[in-house]
Parts: sequence; C-alpha cells; structure tokens
Amino acid sequence: MPKSRTTVKSKPARTAARPARKAAPKARPAAKKKAAARPPAKKSAPGARPRTLRKVVKLAAGSAAKLTAGPPGKARRKVAPALSADDARLMQLLRGAVKVIEDKKGVEVKRFDLRALNAFTDFLVIATGDSGVQNRAIAEGIEQALRAEFGVRAVGVEGTGSGEWVLVDYGGLVINLFTPTARDHYALERLWADAAPVH
Repeated sequence: MPKSRTTVKSKPARTAARPARKAAPKARPAAKKKAAARPPAKKSAPGARPRTLRKVVKLAAGSAAKLTAGPPGKARRKVAPALSADDARLMQLLRGAVKVIEDKKGVEVKRFDLRALNAFTDFLVIATGDSGVQNRAIAEGIEQALRAEFGVRAVGVEGTGSGEWVLVDYGGLVINLFTPTARDHYALERLWADAAPVH
C-alpha cells in the first residue's frame, strides 16, 4: 500500500509541470508580431520622400502663410535678425557647404535665413544637381568637408536612394539637393520666398 501512495503522489507533480511547458510557446508569437510590426526603413528607398522632407514642405507652407498675412498695401521687408555666436557658426557651415556645391558643379544655389519665421531650422540651402548620382556625390562631399574643417557631423542624410531630393541635416542648417525635375515639382524656394536671403 505505501508503494501505491508514492506513485499516486508523483503523478500530479508530472501533470502539474505540463501546463508550464505549454504556456511557454505562447510568448514566442508575440515577440514575432512585435518584430513584424516595425515598419521598414525608407530613408534611402528609391522614389520615397523621407519623413524630414515631408516635414520641410508642411512647415514651410505654414510659416509662409503666416508671414504673408500682413497689412494690405505695405511692402514687407526681408530683414535678417542679428547673428549670435551660434548663428555665426552656422553661417560658416553654410558657406562651407555652398563651396562644395559649387566645386562639384551644383547650380542655382539659393540661401535663406529662416530665423524670423520660427521655422524647423535657422538656415536653408537649395541647389540643383544634374542627376541623383551628382546629388549623392555633393552630399558626400559636404559631409566630408564640414567634418574635416569644422569637426561636425550631419544629424541625418535622407533621400540618397533615388537622389532626386537629398536632404543633409545639420540641425540649424538644412541643405536640399534636387534634380531639375524634382525642384520644379516641389518648388520649395517659392514657399520661402518671403524669407531673408543670405548673401
């Protein structure tokens, strides 16, 4: 009789351990779902507009609309605020970037001072390259030159997949490199037409 009691006690212990083994696999599909739910990176996808580029257009339109809503009959003056020490540093980066663009045969370079507009950045550069390949080469040249001369790295570079619109972001300075077709399509400089130009 004691032998039969010991065997009866051991059986519930085995059956009690079985639900724990079955419960463990339930957590595995959840981990797979989380991994599958992450959207793929589209920073360099051909033909895709990166998130920062969409933000540029949206904020530019809003800031331009506020600036143009002034008293009727009065001309608006494009006056840039005085340069602080940080702004002077950004101007150095801007001039360095423009030099690279011109050295690599970029054309129609335009510079804007957006500080008075409370925009997403302080200074904006727009330029045109003949192709996506040239825009990528210009962007790489800007990164290398500013890192070597000023010791700064870009916050991000987007749009290098197709090269139709490459954005090089330095925080207070944003550089936009377009192909001719993309520049005509997005017409980004028209949104900032009321911003003070940088000479």
